[in-house]
Amino acid sequence: MPPADEPYWDVVAALATPPDLIDWESTIQDQGRDDLDGATLTARRDAFLRAALDRLDRGTT
Repeated sequence: MPPADEPYWDVVAALATPPDLIDWESTIQDQGRDDLDGATLTARRDAFLRAALDRLDRGTT
């Protein structure tokens, strides 16, 4: 069962990250994800945030 208010907490988590994730690029790549650069990380976070905001707006989990 998903936690209560999941879209809200997804928004909080996304907004707790830096605006540009370029500084995290080396950390992610050190974990074996050489395919992820800062621009890709930022784009994925932004897509995650948009989806969470949409779910929050619709009142769905």
